[in-house]
Amino acid sequence: MFGPLGDKYGKVKIINIAALGTSLFSMLVATAFNLSSLVAFGAINGIFGSGIFPVTIAFIMSVGFFGTAMATVIGGTIFYFAS
Repeated sequence: MFGPLGDKYGKVKIINIAALGTSLFSMLVATAFNLSSLVAFGAINGIFGSGIFPVTIAFIMSVGFFGTAMATVIGGTIFYFAS
């Protein structure tokens, strides 16, 4: 669910929204006034929480692939000018 949103709106933005939602609903869970509100707030908290991990892993992988590509470019440039 969060992967396509991360592709469409940006991974960092979705991570920030999911982290904000998780923190807000964690506070609401702590102040729940009955069992139904506890379950509802906990479920919404879980939905936001489930968006943090996969989008973060996708972001880390994309940065890793970018680093690998840039290492090739930088290495080739240094070799070209140094030889």
